[in-house]
Amino acid sequence: MAAKDRIQAIKQMVANDKKVVVSHLSSIFQVTEETIRRDLEKLEDECFLTRTYGGAVLNTTALSDNIHFYKRAKSFFDEKETIARNAFQFIKN
Repeated sequence: MAAKDRIQAIKQMVANDKKVVVSHLSSIFQVTEETIRRDLEKLEDECFLTRTYGGAVLNTTALSDNIHFYKRAKSFFDEKETIARNAFQFIKN
């Protein structure tokens, strides 16, 4: 199973069950626990879930369109820096 498909399946499981366990996911998808941890880390970065010891729980407090300010600030950093550099030339001292 491709990583994208596995992550989608994990999202579905978390949405249905409200929690998942790393060892259980590892056996279901026939991948290492470290692979599952990396998948859960990606989903945590998306504010979809919160990782816990040995698993993860659905993040009910943060909606996907309400990403934390600092995570939004870090996203597309290079593009934002390019825009700022280009805009700087129009600012008068």
